[in-house]
Amino acid sequence: MAQVESTLMRFIKDIGFEVTDSDDLVNVQGSPPLFQDVHDILRVSDSVFRTTDSKWVGVGGCDATIASFAARLSAPEVATFDYGFRGLKDSRVRALMVGEAY
Repeated sequence: MAQVESTLMRFIKDIGFEVTDSDDLVNVQGSPPLFQDVHDILRVSDSVFRTTDSKWVGVGGCDATIASFAARLSAPEVATFDYGFRGLKDSRVRALMVGEAY
């Protein structure tokens, strides 16, 4: 098991991901409280119409939490396949739709 973890951590480092303790992100100096930030992201985000199944989708609570964490890390983008992220309206981070970018 240690070899698998070591291989995974080396892969994460090689592709440029940063592993951060989420507890550290909750208390970032100068950032609003986490749940207030998530609420603000949800409040300004839009619903979008997904034509593949004719449904309205949007940024959900978990999505907004991911966006908040990304902003706290100063990440410019959140890479996702989740169509609801198209409704993300946060000036600090934007959605990178992986299926369209690659």
